[in-house]
Amino acid sequence: MKKPYLLIITAILYLVMTGGMSLAKDSDVETIEAYKQAIRKNPDDAQAHNNLGNAYVNSDMHKEAIEAYRRCNCLYGIILELG
Repeated sequence: MKKPYLLIITAILYLVMTGGMSLAKDSDVETIEAYKQAIRKNPDDAQAHNNLGNAYVNSDMHKEAIEAYRRCNCLYGIILELG
C-alpha cells in the first residue's frame, strides 16, 4: 500500500457525504429550533413546516418529519395519507 492515507480520507469523506458521520449535528438542532420558532410566530407558514420536515429528515427524526410534512400539506390543502 503506497498511500494508505488516501484510503482513510476517502472513507471519511464517504461517511460524511452519506450521513454515516456528521460534522454539524449542533447545527441540525439549531436549524430545527429556528423553524419551530418561525412556526410559533406564524403557524400557517406551510414553507416553514416543510423546511422543518427537511431538518428532521437530516437529523434522522423521521416520525417528526412526517408530522411536519402532514401539516405543510394540510396548509396547502393536500391530504396526505402516510402509514
